[in-house]
Amino acid sequence: MIQTVQQIAQNIWDIILDSSFYILAGFLLGGILHIYIPTEKVRQILGKKGFASVVKASLIGLPLPLCSCGVVPTAYSLRQKGANREATVAFLIATPETGIDSVALSYALLDPLMTVYRPIGALITAVVSGTAELLFGRKDADTVNAQTAPAACTSECLPPAGGQASEPPRSRALQAIQYAFGNLLGEVGNWLMAGIILAGLVGALVPESYFERYQQYEALSLLAALLISIPLYICSSCSTPIAAMLILKGISPGAAFVLIIAGSATNVATIVAVGKMLGKRSMLIYLTCIFMLSLSLGLLLNWIYQHFAINIYAHMGSGSELIPQNLRLLSALVFLVLMFNIWHRTIRNKILRR
Repeated sequence: MIQTVQQIAQNIWDIILDSSFYILAGFLLGGILHIYIPTEKVRQILGKKGFASVVKASLIGLPLPLCSCGVVPTAYSLRQKGANREATVAFLIATPETGIDSVALSYALLDPLMTVYRPIGALITAVVSGTAELLFGRKDADTVNAQTAPAACTSECLPPAGGQASEPPRSRALQAIQYAFGNLLGEVGNWLMAGIILAGLVGALVPESYFERYQQYEALSLLAALLISIPLYICSSCSTPIAAMLILKGISPGAAFVLIIAGSATNVATIVAVGKMLGKRSMLIYLTCIFMLSLSLGLLLNWIYQHFAINIYAHMGSGSELIPQNLRLLSALVFLVLMFNIWHRTIRNKILRR
């Protein structure tokens, strides 16, 4: 029992040590994006109907480090400001499936192919889904009533206006840092730590190569990953260490990809919000496209690994090896200090409310 607990703790520390530098870098870039990209300009772009708005919404959503909690009120805000249905669907899919923080984390814990394939898969899923909404969704341009929009999370999840030319550069840089390691880390950090802890548990409790016996049932293993991902609330960063550990235990890269992509965009809260915001037809299009595309892209990813004889185990974690040991240790300590500060602030606020 004591040995198992020690192994779990060691796994958790190893993941934090390998990934903290990329986590901090990803959140910092996310904060910079939020502060320096003018939100009003984004809303103007997404208001123009057509395929071009779908592509633009997908490209805008890809780097934003918002999970399902943050993307829903943001999408409501964009919809209220005139974003069309197809752009809203594309934005809702592209944003939670990947982000700068999760791509950086993928490079730290997964291999280069998965790191590149992940945002490409998210982009394809978002563009195809938005196009399906354009072709088969409702044609009327109804808008969302601000009073009926559900609050999926606090206002801290929403991106600030950004792009204010009147603010001095130093002030805006400070805002980016504060948003990255305050608001943004406060929103995603707990889920990220939950993913790291769960990965540590899987690493200690699941036998080595346990899932290899199921790889012969390729389609069924991908379908199982899809069904498991539907009820779970896992943001793109949270799912990355879980996927990495499951791959080490024998799950196929394609099944891990399905868990990452579908799990980030199909939790129950998001599905309900899509139905309220865009209607049942759009919700059906949304789910059908995610299910079909995640499975297809997962099968394609497995084929790429097999066809080109790529050994994913030989390259996993190669990104962390590029960072000097002292810098990795410093990044891990900074990350833990920031997380303890968030937990302390949360507990203090709950005590003050009583």
